[in-house]
Amino acid sequence: MNACSWDIMHGAFDQGAKPTVALFADVAGQMRVAELHEGFTSWFDWGNCGKPLTRTGLVLDGWPLVQS
Repeated sequence: MNACSWDIMHGAFDQGAKPTVALFADVAGQMRVAELHEGFTSWFDWGNCGKPLTRTGLVLDGWPLVQS
């Protein structure tokens, strides 16, 4: 999966390095994803579909896990 993937439903996929992912259930039982990675700091658009915002340090993302 990359920033150009059709599997992404909305928003942007943060490019970066060294991801760590955890799946968990919230208090209501909804499955969720928490992801931590090093920020994207390059000036180059590796995916050729739009450069994401550059970020230094760590980036924390989270979203509900949607089942299709």
